[in-house]
Amino acid sequence: MDKSLEQLKKTMENNGRVLELYAAYLNNEPYLVEKETVKTLCRDCLVSPEQAFSAILSAAFGLDGEKNAEDLVIERKYVERSVKRLDPAVFKNDPYYKNIKIPEIKLGKWELKYESFKPYEGFIYDDLTVLPDLTEIPNLGFFEEEFPFAAVLEDGREWMMITPNEINTMKAPIKKARGRVVTFGLGMGYYTYMASLKEEVESITVVERDPGVISLFKEYILPRFEFKDKVNIVCADAFSYAGTVLPGGRFDVVFADMWHDVSDGLDMYIRLKRLERLTPDTEFCYWIERSLLSELRKMVFETLVSKENITASRLLPMLTDDYLRSLAGDIRKA
Repeated sequence: MDKSLEQLKKTMENNGRVLELYAAYLNNEPYLVEKETVKTLCRDCLVSPEQAFSAILSAAFGLDGEKNAEDLVIERKYVERSVKRLDPAVFKNDPYYKNIKIPEIKLGKWELKYESFKPYEGFIYDDLTVLPDLTEIPNLGFFEEEFPFAAVLEDGREWMMITPNEINTMKAPIKKARGRVVTFGLGMGYYTYMASLKEEVESITVVERDPGVISLFKEYILPRFEFKDKVNIVCADAFSYAGTVLPGGRFDVVFADMWHDVSDGLDMYIRLKRLERLTPDTEFCYWIERSLLSELRKMVFETLVSKENITASRLLPMLTDDYLRSLAGDIRKA
């Protein structure tokens, strides 16, 4: 096997290893980095809070870069690049965060409430960063002070939150919003609100299948919108709407945000990529698309890497985001 293919295999292996480490940390021990430990490291070792946080996280992961070369790669290429101290003022000045205040209320299985990140609690603040060699770096942030945020929960499970991750992962889709916009999935209406503020956006049609979340939104959130007259909410199935209404609707942009994360999102993404072809003049955007494509990249890699005579030069172009986007509509997984 050629050296480049071995390197590609190692990169994919490291991506998987890092994903498992971060998932275990975020699900089980998001509070393991403590303020006093960070402050002590900053003082005694003359390092930044990010460097101190990274060192603590690497130790918690069981990494020992001094003795193990593979561990050193994970520390330097992933963890150290991953961690960022966030400025709360940046997010508190976001128009939705600043202007939309919610009551804490429960309606059926849906609930509006305020939650918070604790000081030095780790959380994902943006979609994956993918390097040219296909290294996939999680973006892990923390605040040095408590950071409150509004959330909507379904049966006690967080469904949408006005957090740095929500704000950052919506920036590109919001920038593309123009003319007649359709969005699949309602949540707390962050995308809808931000798109409605744009002068070049004529209307936003929100397609949401759950009447409970629609009622919650219409009663407690939509009245706080400055441009609520731009918003039309349709209670319907997104896939049915994409297959029947979109093709004849002369819409300019579609934004899909119906999934909680990659675990439930990939199948829906693939289905929508098929339906996207019915409306070629409409631009489609997808929430956390890089993470969805990462999962697709693993599938393609595992399928092709064992093929006879496969080389890195042939395989690498088929693992890029652009190629995977074009491929997604042909996959029969969903």
